[in-house]
Amino acid sequence: MSCGCSPDPVFPPVPQSFLSSTSVCGNWCYPCGSSFPADLRVLWEKDNSFVGTISGTVTINYQGGCDDRLGVVVRDSNGVIYGGDDGSFAVPRPTEKCTQNGQTGNTVSRTFPDIASVEILCQGTPCKTCFGKYCLELNYTVTV
Repeated sequence: MSCGCSPDPVFPPVPQSFLSSTSVCGNWCYPCGSSFPADLRVLWEKDNSFVGTISGTVTINYQGGCDDRLGVVVRDSNGVIYGGDDGSFAVPRPTEKCTQNGQTGNTVSRTFPDIASVEILCQGTPCKTCFGKYCLELNYTVTV
């Protein structure tokens, strides 16, 4: 109290925002498909309860499979595909020379301002598989 007149005003706490980041990594192995978009396989998808934009870097490693190039599709929060229907980027199949030299496939990374899902398409002979690894470095704002 000041001057004995009235209580000091109480102000609600001001929300604070912090930049946070997380890594999501793993292995993938999917059967070869034949058509876009029917045979797209989801690697990661933003939870519908999350409010806000997630930006970050998508890294895809293609260790082997039936397609000469692995198609990668990254969608934004509106469902729009970066790069259009041709996909966001491609990862070439590793050559025999690469695997003989001890390399474990080809890897491509791209950074996007708004990531809602990451999908891949490996076209080729059915009953065969494509396989590799992925890592997503995701950035988002948390308000407390």
